[in-house]
Amino acid sequence: FGDDLALDEETTTEITDFMVNNAAEKGQTESANHIARTVPLDQQPLRITEIEYWKEKHHEIENAYWKLDKVKSKSNCEACHLDAKEGWFEDSNMRLPKLD
Repeated sequence: FGDDLALDEETTTEITDFMVNNAAEKGQTESANHIARTVPLDQQPLRITEIEYWKEKHHEIENAYWKLDKVKSKSNCEACHLDAKEGWFEDSNMRLPKLD
C-alpha cells in the first residue's frame, strides 16, 4: 500500500513464513480447500470478504448481525465461528449471536 512499516528483517521473515505456512492451499479444512480451488493463483484478494466462497457462505446473513457490538465487522470471525482461532470454520461450530 506504499506504507513503510519499518519492520526488522526477523519480524518480516516471521510474518512471511506465517502467511506462507497458513495459506489456503496448504490448509486441510473444508473452507481452505474451497478457497484454494476457487481463487485463481494470479489473484490475491486483500480481504477474505472479497472471496466468492466467503460471499456464498455469508450471503443470507442479515446486515443487522454485522452491526452488533459483539460482531462490528465482517472480519470478526470469532464472533460467530467458535473454532475460528483454530482455523477450522466448520458449519457445526457456527452460532449467530442474538439480535437485540
